[in-house]
Amino acid sequence: DIRSPAPWTPESIRRSFAALAAALRERGAWKHLVIEGGATAGAVLHALGWRELTVAHEWAPGVASLCPAPPRECFLTIKPGSYAWPDDLWRQLAISRPRTAAL
Repeated sequence: DIRSPAPWTPESIRRSFAALAAALRERGAWKHLVIEGGATAGAVLHALGWRELTVAHEWAPGVASLCPAPPRECFLTIKPGSYAWPDDLWRQLAISRPRTAAL
């Protein structure tokens, strides 16, 4: 529900993305979500209600896959916006690395 007079502000996009991620998680639509940006990751974690996290894997300094402390049924991989995505992560996800810097 976007009620801002300027609905496409970064904050309203973050809120909408977080609400969508939580709604899809409730339906079991994803088991691994990959997010760029600390503020976006924070909004998603808040929407999911995840307060205690365990590091499942560190791909590179500052880039990690987290899961709620127990159970380990789904994962959230996050990285700061200024960091590069590690090649190992792309290989693990079986996705070709994007040719542009922005995702």
